[in-house]
Parts: sequence; structure tokens; C-alpha cells
Amino acid sequence: MMTFIYPNPFENNIYLSINTNKQTFIFITVFDVRGKVVYYNNYKTKDGLNANTIELNELESGIYYLKLENADFNAKYMMVKN
Repeated sequence: MMTFIYPNPFENNIYLSINTNKQTFIFITVFDVRGKVVYYNNYKTKDGLNANTIELNELESGIYYLKLENADFNAKYMMVKN
């Protein structure tokens, strides 16, 4: 599974592209530096390229972490909101 998260730093939205070779559920969690969950959603992917917009316009400026996980994949990315 390949993932692209952009832009970073971001203003209001981040865009998530996931390329996978099978249908699966991806659990998306965004949390702040204190560990507080500020966004959570699950997303059903299809085989191939999947695109998703995550609206984070209500967040304060700062550092956030985006966690993607499913049965076969677990990754964490640092993001900066301007």
C-alpha cells in the first residue's frame, strides 16, 4: 500500500491518496501533540488509487499526527497546520 498526504504544511484540508491492491477498510485518526483525537473516520478503499479529502479547518495552528491503519498496514505521519 502506498500513501501520499499533501500539502504539508496545510491550511484547511489535507488530501490523502492511497494506492492499494485490494478492497479494505482504512482507519484514519488525527491527533494533536498531547494525544487528543481531533478527527477519526474509517474509509473503504477499492482496488487501485483512492482519493480522500480530510477537512481540518477547525483546528488551531500547530503540529498534528495522522495515523492510518488496517489489518495489514500501520503508519503515522507528522503534519503542520499553518
